[in-house]
Amino acid sequence: MQDIWHFPRKELTGKLTNAIRYNIIHSFTLFAPRRIGKTYFLNY
Repeated sequence: MQDIWHFPRKELTGKLTNAIRYNIIHSFTLFAPRRIGKTYFLNY
């Protein structure tokens, strides 16, 4: 069952992982209010 409140961000995750993989960046920071889904984004 898919969570109706979850919005996959496949394009963003692909860009971030490729940037790290190819040493374009070595880290990134997620800024957002509490309970927005930052940890969920990082886990998936």
